[in-house]
Amino acid sequence: MDDIELVRHLEPFKSRCNCAQTVLLAFQKEMNLDEQVLLDMGLGFGGGIARTGQLCGAVSGGVMVLGRICSLAMEDPGDAKELTIRVVQQFLEDFREAQGTIYCSELLDGLDLRPDAGREQFRQTGLHERVCEPAVSTAIRSAGKLIGIIRET
Repeated sequence: MDDIELVRHLEPFKSRCNCAQTVLLAFQKEMNLDEQVLLDMGLGFGGGIARTGQLCGAVSGGVMVLGRICSLAMEDPGDAKELTIRVVQQFLEDFREAQGTIYCSELLDGLDLRPDAGREQFRQTGLHERVCEPAVSTAIRSAGKLIGIIRET
């Protein structure tokens, strides 16, 4: 994926979508799913699953994308499951290597997004641009690379 295409995929994140939704939408065509379905699926994953700081939403979105793509690539559900496990393990490793962690709270240096004050601090400190956009970019790039590998199998 080139930089121009990546910038296009980040547009929803800058205006209306959380990190998981943005990753899901980046691969809408490949997954052959309706945009609204993807938006609905990713709705609760922002801020590390409902702002709890757990698994980064970009990671969650990437895992969902890869599961769908593996399922489409393999006729046998058991084969799809095994392929998904291998691919997702690689995705997690790639993300962790690039971002240092797969957990939202660690990416945000422990900032709690549940209270209004935490979300205000998030906005004021530019964490969305400095931390979250690169994390979403990493997830999109890594998932895209892995999708290319899946298609070659």
